[in-house]
Amino acid sequence: MKQAVKRILDIADKTYYNWKNENRPIIALLEKYFTTEDLEEFLETGIMQKLESKNQMIDKIELYESLLEDHAFFTVKEKLKNLLYEKGAVEDLLKDVLNHINSNDDSYTLENSKQRFIDQLIRIEAGWLKQRNIKLASTLISDNISKLEAFAMVKNPQKVLDYLT
Repeated sequence: MKQAVKRILDIADKTYYNWKNENRPIIALLEKYFTTEDLEEFLETGIMQKLESKNQMIDKIELYESLLEDHAFFTVKEKLKNLLYEKGAVEDLLKDVLNHINSNDDSYTLENSKQRFIDQLIRIEAGWLKQRNIKLASTLISDNISKLEAFAMVKNPQKVLDYLT
């Protein structure tokens, strides 16, 4: 391993030992996360196949996530159409919540989007319920919209709003 690290960093024995004794993070990184074979492969070919494969896998996962989100967006539109047969109060409530969502807010995740969306609905519903006799929008969302569909809604609030109007 020492020889491969020295070649990668283009340093002499003395420098390697000095850096190792100084606990330089680059030495610890190379020794902890790469094998001698990994470093040799990089020196010979300019790439590490295992990292290239991981990058390709990440690209595929991101593509699949995008496809799933796109599909969920279209399924949620149909569900909303069916849920909102009684246009008016529930639709206005959903629009109100969607208008306050920033689609660039990275704190919305696939795991928490549905619950956060429902929580926002519940906060606003109390005032709405006093004004109108409506079924709880939070219950409609909770019972009929999947986590993925809720995520698609919060990531595309303007598209949902455009659809609802």
